[in-house]
Amino acid sequence: MEVLSLKNPEEILKQLNELADQMAEAKYNYNLLDSNTKVIFSKLCLEAKREFNCSMAEAEKHGYVHPDYSKHLAGLATASSEYDRIKAKFNNYVAYVEYMRSYISAQKHLN
Repeated sequence: MEVLSLKNPEEILKQLNELADQMAEAKYNYNLLDSNTKVIFSKLCLEAKREFNCSMAEAEKHGYVHPDYSKHLAGLATASSEYDRIKAKFNNYVAYVEYMRSYISAQKHLN
């Protein structure tokens, strides 16, 4: 990251907006996967119930261990991690901007 004092406010705003857009996209992806978790699990349970003619408790066991459910949960964890990473990057950038603003202000008063 280049020295903040060399950036104009429009460049800083542009960077913040880009990070905010990435954060919103990551949150959307997470929410989309999260909202489908129960649907996928129910579908897998019903398929197991039909295929094995078993109780609902046994069908749930099949649903929990099904590879599709595991794959979905892995995707959900990845989406959550991506959102957290981008959110931290955004927060770090905001903190850096605030620090540099204070630093530049202090330098002006010392000179």
